[in-house]
Amino acid sequence: PLLHTLDPLLHTLDPLLHTLDFCSAPLTSFLPQVLKKADIITSGRGIIRMPQMPMLTPRGKYDIELYTSYFKMHGHRYDYKINYDTITRLTYLIKPDERYVLFIISLDPPIRQGHTSYPHLLFQFPINDELVVDDVALPADAETKYPGLENPMTGATHEVMRDAFRAITKMKLTKVGSFRSNYDQQAVKCSLKANDGYLYIMERNLFFLHKPPTYIRYDAIESVEFARVGTGLTNRTFDLIVLLKNDTTHVFTSLSKEEYGNLLQFLRGKVDIKEADGAVTRGMGLAGDSDSDDDEEEYSTTRSGRTSRPARRSRPTVLIDRAGGDDDSESDEDFMAAEEDEDEVPEEYDEHAGDDEDAPVDEDEEEEEGGAEEEDEEEDEEYVQE
Repeated sequence: PLLHTLDPLLHTLDPLLHTLDFCSAPLTSFLPQVLKKADIITSGRGIIRMPQMPMLTPRGKYDIELYTSYFKMHGHRYDYKINYDTITRLTYLIKPDERYVLFIISLDPPIRQGHTSYPHLLFQFPINDELVVDDVALPADAETKYPGLENPMTGATHEVMRDAFRAITKMKLTKVGSFRSNYDQQAVKCSLKANDGYLYIMERNLFFLHKPPTYIRYDAIESVEFARVGTGLTNRTFDLIVLLKNDTTHVFTSLSKEEYGNLLQFLRGKVDIKEADGAVTRGMGLAGDSDSDDDEEEYSTTRSGRTSRPARRSRPTVLIDRAGGDDDSESDEDFMAAEEDEDEVPEEYDEHAGDDEDAPVDEDEEEEEGGAEEEDEEEDEEYVQE
């Protein structure tokens, strides 16, 4: 009885179902176009996923998943989706201790956590750490579209991440140049404000790592000054003062004096050097640099730069924060001055400082001293008797 009741209803709905089927054909062809324009990944996963990648800024461990036009960072508290067109630079550096490798992704605009912005994503990997990614979702044209990607991808963790980003973003990799420190390292140890770190001297820029990551292009520098270079034998450090064309000043303190010669020789051909007497030695610029994988790729930024050099302004007063470096540098200078002129400046603990050694001693002073000694002897005798 139920089927006999529903049979007329089904005959009534049949024309409606036929109409809906006819309307679904244009919708089926329209859906792929929407997905293509919106760049939506219907599968829900990217090309390659690397779990628990250690980061210094922002600090923590993040799962990194790379898609065709962006990558995602999934952390314990924060998640980010970053488009590849916001990446301005990929940098690959080895720390001077040769135990860790740094991989830096520079962004413009930066990501934010609350009121803190992060223009540089800084990954740090142990140099011997290994990673195996055996589920790389390679498209059919992977060999031509993403050369360097393969399934599986194995090797050192820093190499897997480096190769994945290079293959998908099609960006060059910035490495350290020809500079070597006095200890044959790629960077020199110094302090920026109250933070210790390393200053990487590269072919087209300076890069201080890691806190805060500070990137300075040579073409944005007005002049460089070496301070406290010849202030005495006990002062073993000097400062590097970098004045930018926008009047911003960066002061790198507590650089070892052994690095002065290497830095001066390398930077002399890159930037203008301000000498101690105020004269400026003009640099030769970057015209001779080549765009190799060891150099930085040219890119356009939103930073404002002046093409013609304006009249030099008076240098603003620079307060050097020595909290992270040689705190006793100024007192060392004063001490050296006292040592060098010890024949002229009397020492505080010398009673007869300034008196001639051969000059006769005043008789009244001898009598006072002798009387004081006799009183002391009498007091000692009375104490012994008691």
